[in-house]
Amino acid sequence: SSPAHGRMARNMRAMVAALARVSCDRQQFRWISTRRLSSFPAAGTRFRLPQTHVQLRTLSAVASVPATATRWIKKIQMALEEAREGTADTFEPYMNDEGVLVLDLGSKGQYSLQLEGERLLLFSATSGPRYYVYDADNDWWHNPDDGHLLVELLVRELMHTTSACINL
Repeated sequence: SSPAHGRMARNMRAMVAALARVSCDRQQFRWISTRRLSSFPAAGTRFRLPQTHVQLRTLSAVASVPATATRWIKKIQMALEEAREGTADTFEPYMNDEGVLVLDLGSKGQYSLQLEGERLLLFSATSGPRYYVYDADNDWWHNPDDGHLLVELLVRELMHTTSACINL
């Protein structure tokens, strides 16, 4: 057994232990974390874990909700800026100093969208404040109370209020 072989075995044990700790479903990883690695394969051997045992998209998405929220807020801001060109009404989207996306509709009111903890908070001029949580499997923000999607509500309300077509 070479020193490189020993380091590789320790690294593999550490990776398996980390997977077992990170997993949301410990049952799937039990066989990995309790399996002995005393007879470790030769260097250069490739390993393949079944997809059902590793759910990296879900785990990484949960860890990056603020980054995902920022990406969505910027996406919505760009769509609002594009829609501004097609409306004669007051329609002024901007990002304020606190990182809140604001849409000023003049006499028709104001919308704002911001990250609050792990949720997005939309203040609507039509329907009032609403919270949205991120669904990583579908890559969308939905309201936990009734399940409607953030983009659907925003597009529908702005179309009725301003006749602007928001392309989300």
